[in-house]
Amino acid sequence: MSFPQSSLNPETIRGLLGGFDRKDHFQTGHSRRGGPTLRMRKMPEWMKSEKNIRVLLLRVFPKAKTDERQRSSALRWLGVIQKYFRMGWSAQSVAEELNISTKKLYDTAQRISRAGAGMRTTGKPRAGKRGRPRAYRF
Repeated sequence: MSFPQSSLNPETIRGLLGGFDRKDHFQTGHSRRGGPTLRMRKMPEWMKSEKNIRVLLLRVFPKAKTDERQRSSALRWLGVIQKYFRMGWSAQSVAEELNISTKKLYDTAQRISRAGAGMRTTGKPRAGKRGRPRAYRF
């Protein structure tokens, strides 16, 4: 089947492609999803208590009361915990609500899970001794 040449000119194609962006419901799957997600069913016990969430945020962000950067990060973590884990929103919806990318949302969710398990948020093991290494003399 061949199309008329006038319908495939570059201006028509640019006009059609310019009508969609990544946030259109057509591109994001119409925001439909099934029942409870795995992350809601396997949510750790500490996430169900507001007191435990507060303790975690103060442990990870100890200067949140005085440092603006830590305060904004703590608020982002709180938004991810509440909307992504507890309410079960889709990653795309939470990212749009918090004005962050979905990649940053997934990274933040992974850091929250690590911090809740008592690990470092970077995934590296905790070092036994802190400080400068000793100089060995021979």
